[in-house]
Amino acid sequence: MSMSLIIGSRASFLARIQTFIVKQELKKKIKNIKIFTQYSSTKGDENQGAAPWKDSGYGIFTGSLTNKLLNKNYDCVVHSFKDLPVLKSRTDYFTIKRDDPRDVLLVKKRSLNKKI
Repeated sequence: MSMSLIIGSRASFLARIQTFIVKQELKKKIKNIKIFTQYSSTKGDENQGAAPWKDSGYGIFTGSLTNKLLNKNYDCVVHSFKDLPVLKSRTDYFTIKRDDPRDVLLVKKRSLNKKI
């Protein structure tokens, strides 16, 4: 008997990568699982202003997906920690092992003196 799961996620490039990683981890742990993914945009995706949370409030990248989870449209959702509001949580959450969080910016030395 196989289990099926519907994962909700944002349609951004980063969210798609994170969702792929979560799917791979779930497939390692649960044999015969069928995973379906539904991507959607959020208020944060639609409002690309300098400070969109001022108009829409915190959770603009997660709120609509969380509501779909609570309304049982999804079995789980994938979010970045950076997008999660920390004041209230209406759901349980789990994390996967994190990759090395260090980023590197490489710049040609001669580019540092350029005037923009």
